[in-house]
Amino acid sequence: PTMGWLDLDYAQELVKAGIEVDYTDSLADVTWDRVKQYNVLVLYVTPGGWYNPDLKAEPVFIETVKRFVQAGGGVFLWAPENNMVRQVLEPFTEAWGAKLPAEIIIENDPERQGAQTHDVQATPLAYTDTILPSPVSEGVKGIWYPIRPAYNGGMSGPLLVDDNWTVVVKASPTAVTKPVDMSQSPSAIKNPFSRPEGTVTAPPLFAIRSVGAGRV
Repeated sequence: PTMGWLDLDYAQELVKAGIEVDYTDSLADVTWDRVKQYNVLVLYVTPGGWYNPDLKAEPVFIETVKRFVQAGGGVFLWAPENNMVRQVLEPFTEAWGAKLPAEIIIENDPERQGAQTHDVQATPLAYTDTILPSPVSEGVKGIWYPIRPAYNGGMSGPLLVDDNWTVVVKASPTAVTKPVDMSQSPSAIKNPFSRPEGTVTAPPLFAIRSVGAGRV
């Protein structure tokens, strides 16, 4: 289900840096015997959260990932949230105290706006230097992130997390959230969660927490 999301050049760079990289095109391959040898899983989807949902396979997949975390593994939830049919990582966000609001981010400061120059679509970018102290942000001064609306969401979305999470990156003080209008979408999720327009300034973009012996 990776649909080309794996960057083979980047994977090769990781290998050269001494990191062993594995991936699968089938979520059925995510078994305990396979994942237990690794330190980190990067998840984009679950079997039940894509165009052709496999609801029968999902309980085993979820249990395997949760077992991995409880045993001390790390899980990076990287949701391409299009809010179509069902949020793609909802079983994990809901279980671990996070929400992915159906909102886009608007950066109002022209000095913090840019474009991805090597991209033929010139994807619009926003800059933030609101980087908070954490075990994973040492040395990071700021980030550019894509903000183009896409499908029933955006290329980057805000987070809403409970007190178990440590927020690491926030959008800039001049950035606000805006609900996604799904009223005319034939594929929109049911009862999407969002806040009133413009009520959240500098929303969280990235957060970490412990779950059992593991990290999310």
